[in-house]
Amino acid sequence: MRAIHTKGYSLLEALAAIAIVGMALLVSTNALQTHARLARRAEIQQEMLRSAEDALESVRGGEVPLDEGPVQLATEADGIRRRTVYTIVRVEALDIEGLYEVTARSRAHFVDEPMELELRTMVWRPE
Repeated sequence: MRAIHTKGYSLLEALAAIAIVGMALLVSTNALQTHARLARRAEIQQEMLRSAEDALESVRGGEVPLDEGPVQLATEADGIRRRTVYTIVRVEALDIEGLYEVTARSRAHFVDEPMELELRTMVWRPE
């Protein structure tokens, strides 16, 4: 008997190769989407940190008065999507005259998840 030699791939081999490539594309697409989501979340966290630091510097520089109570600031983050970061500054007088505890709390939303960051410092401003 003669052996039959064919050139090329059979239909079954082609389907198996297509299935393997499809699974690889599915996994890589999922990984890219996860990476993009984490990158956007990190951008928002960075913007919240910058906003809280700016608010504390405004208090240190005298732009925001050292009165007790909250002061609300809002900034818009530049980027593909505009996001609003709300920062509340709370000033609290301590027992030592001229010493204040200043808290800056930034809030933003990512997808449907609220995010919050808080920074605290003390400011000495003798009268």
